[in-house]
Parts: sequence; structure tokens; C-alpha cells
Amino acid sequence: MEQREVQVISRKERGFAWVAAIFVSLCCLYTCLVLVESTGIFKELFKGLGVELPLATRFLISTYIWLYPLLFIAAAVLVIAKEFMLRDLRLRITTTGIVFLAAISSVGLVQYVMNLPLLDLVQKLNQIK
Repeated sequence: MEQREVQVISRKERGFAWVAAIFVSLCCLYTCLVLVESTGIFKELFKGLGVELPLATRFLISTYIWLYPLLFIAAAVLVIAKEFMLRDLRLRITTTGIVFLAAISSVGLVQYVMNLPLLDLVQKLNQIK
């Protein structure tokens, strides 16, 4: 009887791993869509400003159409594929968590890179005063 209880707990843990993997995959896809949309808005904004962009900002603006989908769709596929490939439950959940943190962190990094020209412009305006 005690052996049966262990199997029930194991099923719940496996179910949790799958739910977490699906959630993180959907988060990666949503993050991709949001970043593509927001980078497009920044691209149009920078055209109108006529300022020289830093290298990181130019790189993101020139490659965002294919770079974001490549990275985020690959992350979503990785999270689902590892559920089939890895047997260790802790490793599966840990990998899901790491991918989730990387996806969420990338949003902040992209925002920082996109705001670099604006921060530079504000700094130049403060020096004029």
C-alpha cells in the first residue's frame, strides 16, 4: 500500500513538470511577440529622432525580425523536448526554471539596450543647461 502512495506523488510531480514546461514555453512565445512589437516601435522612434545609435541597439534593430523568434522559439521547443529526453525530475524542473529566468531576464536586457540612445540624449540635454 505504501508503494502505491509513492506512485501517486510521482505522478503529481511529473504532472507539475509538464505544466511548468508548457507554461514556460507559452511565456517564451509571448515574450517573443512582445519584444518584436516593441523593438519595431523603437525602430520607428529612432528613425524620427535622427540620433546615432550605439552598436548594441543597431544590432538589435537590424536583427530583431529573425533573432527573437530564433531564440525564443528554440527555448520553447527546448523546454518541451527536454520533458521527453531527461528522466531525472529535478533536472527537468531546474532546466525549465533556468529557461524561464533567461527569457524574463532578456526582456530587461532588450529594454536597456533600446533605451541607451534615449539615455544618451538626456545626458546631452543636461550638459547643455
